[in-house]
Amino acid sequence: MNKKCLQTGLRRRWGCMLKIKGYLREIFPSLYKKARRWKKKRDITRAIEQKKMKPVVNKQQLKDGLITIGLKEGTVVLVHSGLSQFGPIKGGAKTVVEALLETIGPEGTLAMPAYPMGGKMSEWVKEKRVIDFRTAPSKMGAISEYFRSYPGIKRSIHPTHSVCALGPKAEYLVKDHGMTPNAFDKTSPFYRLIECEGNILHLGSAFRQTTSFHVIEDICEKFPIKVYWDNIATFEIIDMQGNKRSVQVKVHDPQIGKKRGDVRSKKHDEIFEYCRNRGVLKEAPVGNAPALLLPAKKFEESLETLLENNITIYEL
Repeated sequence: MNKKCLQTGLRRRWGCMLKIKGYLREIFPSLYKKARRWKKKRDITRAIEQKKMKPVVNKQQLKDGLITIGLKEGTVVLVHSGLSQFGPIKGGAKTVVEALLETIGPEGTLAMPAYPMGGKMSEWVKEKRVIDFRTAPSKMGAISEYFRSYPGIKRSIHPTHSVCALGPKAEYLVKDHGMTPNAFDKTSPFYRLIECEGNILHLGSAFRQTTSFHVIEDICEKFPIKVYWDNIATFEIIDMQGNKRSVQVKVHDPQIGKKRGDVRSKKHDEIFEYCRNRGVLKEAPVGNAPALLLPAKKFEESLETLLENNITIYEL
């Protein structure tokens, strides 16, 4: 059996498994929830055991890895991260942030997602809450949360996809994010990262978790899929200066969201291989964690080329 046939067979089997999973969720909702809780508990136990087996990593080792993958002084970089994937780190999240800042230097700009929402976007917008961006924690992991409280940080006021940044380009990246209902349009840090010819860096997080996948949905007028609800949600927020204001947000349709390649899928594999084969992404370990570096502009150009061939992250 050749490699192509094997891949086709595996994809079909994966598709069948996803359908069975959907049926079980609809027919036995309580049993499905119990199974999910059990799996989560098992995965946490395994992660803890695996973490204990990895050697302790120090700051210099992290910096060496960051340089190897292509991070340079003066770089503008948006970092997605997962601390648990590193194994033991001397100093924890603090060490990771310091390694990043020291690698890009004072002329570089570091940004991280600091999304205040937990769970699904469609559920988050239903809760009538006031978001105080001076104190609202990031739900994007320990590294992101540590960075959020770093001295001199700038933070955007988007109620679902807030971003924190530090460095010479920080103000430019975040200052207008939340002024329009779209989270990923030309006023967003995700688009302005492209303008700054910056990079997207995954440290212990997966390619499928790249938020910049959504930029093309907001900047392409002829994007073929209607990804948002018609109704626009309104949030009451307190900005970084303590001013109260209302912010409107377009909400992703959860039914369309189910068809996204956010789980391992044919679409995810296809786009990942396309980027890898064209040198758009670079892979290397940083400490004990897997890492990916994507130039934001090349990544967006790749998605636009794929769109011309009717390929998006959606399985429709």
